Amino acid sequence: MLGKWRLYTRHYSLVDREIVFPHNLKTLFKGTQYQYCMIWELVKHVGYVDFERLLNDAKYYPSIEFLTKLKLYNLALVSNMINGTGNFEHRFGVSKELYPFMKKHNLTYEQLEILRLYKKPNIKILNHLLKHYRKYLLEELCKYTSIDRLLQYEKMKGKIIDLNMYVDYLENAKLLGYDLKNKKYLFPENLKESHDKLVIQVQKYRNQIFNKALLRRYKELSKNIYKSEKYIIIPPKTKKDFISEASQQGNCVYSNYFEKHAHGTSDIYFMRSIDNLDKSLVTVEVRNNKVVQSRIKGNQNPRKEELDFLQDWEKNILQKNIA
Repeated sequence: MLGKWRLYTRHYSLVDREIVFPHNLKTLFKGTQYQYCMIWELVKHVGYVDFERLLNDAKYYPSIEFLTKLKLYNLALVSNMINGTGNFEHRFGVSKELYPFMKKHNLTYEQLEILRLYKKPNIKILNHLLKHYRKYLLEELCKYTSIDRLLQYEKMKGKIIDLNMYVDYLENAKLLGYDLKNKKYLFPENLKESHDKLVIQVQKYRNQIFNKALLRRYKELSKNIYKSEKYIIIPPKTKKDFISEASQQGNCVYSNYFEKHAHGTSDIYFMRSIDNLDKSLVTVEVRNNKVVQSRIKGNQNPRKEELDFLQDWEKNILQKNIA
């Protein structure tokens, strides 16, 4: 019982091997830096206490006294996680109207985190959400719909929702322009089947976007096409070009640079022999109009003749195109 709480081991003793009770802490702390920290009141209302850590927190986080006076005892145990200044909402991340509820149920920090998302004084629902769902997934869910809607979906299905799949479904539905206020789309009858269908649709949609981006990049970088009697260097035009280059060279140009090139954060070029434009020779990465990487098959360095050609290209074309 909390009224008989005590710490029995030497590790937590304060004076020689004296047993520490809640009712004698105030006397023990009198005249010390802890005389106003209210720990003697705090320990009456919580279970296990790491006393060494509690004393350390009391030293560096004076909000322990503030939280204890508010009778938010479990939060006082993690005072370092609570904002030390500002109004109630700034400190706790919820409206002051929820304070009586927080005090009544002596909320833990984990419960407070869920309350910040749900914002309603219902301890049964808070504990339900805490038990069945990860906080970060609930945060993601709230980007697309409300927790009340999740609970409504639960009730319809008669079971806990696979929140990871559901959030993924909602993200894809929003990307494709579905009206998530429409229950038909918000509450799919078969979540897995609907999720898998949207994944396919999104892949097609993204392929269309990337194909347009690659074509735009090809037109933009075509001004840098350069050739000699033996070599030519050109930008890729399609996704297939990237896949072919990666396959021939055995490198990561498709897996690691396809999207970067499409987004314009990196420029990829393919160096080929004039006599065989379909055969990969050197894969080249350019940033800020400078060659930063050039690799032949097996991620080896190009030969001197190939490097000389790239240096000429950089000097005569890339550097001259700097605005």
